[in-house]
Amino acid sequence: GLLGAPAWGLRGLSPTAAQGLGQGFLALGLVGSVTVALRLAAEAAPERPRAAAAPWAVLLVGLYLAGAWVLTQPMEMRGVLLG
Repeated sequence: GLLGAPAWGLRGLSPTAAQGLGQGFLALGLVGSVTVALRLAAEAAPERPRAAAAPWAVLLVGLYLAGAWVLTQPMEMRGVLLG
C-alpha cells in the first residue's frame, strides 16, 4: 500500500492503564466542575458560597459516581439497554 505494511506489533494501552486514565480524567472533571460551581456561588451569594454551591456539588458527585460506575462495567455490557 501507499503507507507501507501495517505495524501489527504496536498495541494500545492495557485495560488497567486505560481504566486508570479514564478515572483520572473523570476526577479532573469533577474537581474542575466543583471549582466552577464554587466560584459562581461566590458571585451569586457572597455571604454563603458553600451553601449556595452545595446542591450543585451533590449533583456533580452523583454524576462522577455514575461515570465511575460506567467505566467499571465490561465493554460488552455498555449500550445493552439501547437495544
